[in-house]
Amino acid sequence: MSSGAFVIVNYGSNKLATVHPIRIQPETLTLNIGAVSNSAPTGTPVLPSAQVSQGKRSKGLNARTVTFKFAPGDAPTGYKPESPISLPWLENNAAFNGAFAGQPGTYQGADIVIVGTSNETAR
Repeated sequence: MSSGAFVIVNYGSNKLATVHPIRIQPETLTLNIGAVSNSAPTGTPVLPSAQVSQGKRSKGLNARTVTFKFAPGDAPTGYKPESPISLPWLENNAAFNGAFAGQPGTYQGADIVIVGTSNETAR
């Protein structure tokens, strides 16, 4: 479910140590884990674009992702309760590497629980 058209924002690559364009839904920016928000890094992006929906074994820059579920009874209208959602984590920061698993957060104002994370791959 989406609340708007796709937008292009910056993605901070930890593998390539550069900033790349990535195409996301605007609500991706409403993901917060603890006190950390999913904000796009600043800088001038370089190609290739980061990808979200291709497999981690595919060639290119595959974004790191956070997988979460809505807290019981807190799924927004249009979202299936207990169904996991995976979104790219845009900022390259040390907090991402495994530290998010099991932590509470919010997405579109609803409470969530982090189920897991997936690291970035570059091939």
